[in-house]
Amino acid sequence: MRLVPDDFQHWVHPFLAGTRPWGNAHFGDDSLPDVSKADQKLPWRSLSVPRIMLLLSGKHQFMVMRHGQAHRVELREGDTFYLRPNLHEYELFESDCTYLCIVFMLEYVRLIWVNFCEDCPDDLLRTRRTHHWPGEPPEYLSAQLNVLNEISRLPEDPALGRSAAEVFWRLTDRWLAQTDFDPTQLPHAKARASWIKVLHYLSDYYHLPITRQTAATELDLSPNRIYVLCREFGRKGFQQLLEEKRIEQAKNYLANSELKIDAVATLCGYAGATYFIRAFRKLTGQSPGCWRLQHAESRF
Repeated sequence: MRLVPDDFQHWVHPFLAGTRPWGNAHFGDDSLPDVSKADQKLPWRSLSVPRIMLLLSGKHQFMVMRHGQAHRVELREGDTFYLRPNLHEYELFESDCTYLCIVFMLEYVRLIWVNFCEDCPDDLLRTRRTHHWPGEPPEYLSAQLNVLNEISRLPEDPALGRSAAEVFWRLTDRWLAQTDFDPTQLPHAKARASWIKVLHYLSDYYHLPITRQTAATELDLSPNRIYVLCREFGRKGFQQLLEEKRIEQAKNYLANSELKIDAVATLCGYAGATYFIRAFRKLTGQSPGCWRLQHAESRF
């Protein structure tokens, strides 16, 4: 059985074949360099892994951080939007749209198709289909993701961004077309799918005061089921996995930004710097300040 859903050809091949024009490529360039510059009442979300979107129809909007300020990105049909790791964003569903999004998680690749209908009944307002591919993408696709990541740091160059985005989608099509793997035939496929939902939840909401109970409510799983999944697949408890995710993100901020310790604590879901420092020291054996001196000395 081919790994690629038949729909992928329907969605993307008209662009690849030139019967539908490519649009522009859009980028956010940073996380929140100063939490005071963004409205914390807005539902900001941050993932530690890259995502890339192709708007198939309609219009769509995102708010992202660019040059330290909140910036509105307006997508039109054929546009690509690359969301680099740790980019803070929130999605604005304001008009009819359909898009394809690929998320490169640590243990799998996630393909999401989303359709939003502004005037539809509530149960049809937003529909989505999701496919998961265990494992990592090939090196040539990872290399193109690195290219997009570097472009996101440069001054805007529409031609360069559009060209890099088109190359990405062509490489993705090549990868999926050559992959013969049926994830539904995996042992414990249903349990693994639930585990992937837990991982995705941790990656999306680590910066919020989540618990096993809130995860259970959001994912439509029982708290006990989440406990079993975390132990079976993660070999740890939910709270420990959450703590490790937060500290992993904190390390990234410490090594790649000049954020103060209390700002890092807030961005990673801690109620204050004291709790953050205690958790960081417990997992690493060092204070955040000492860890930063060792790992970011050449950068600053």
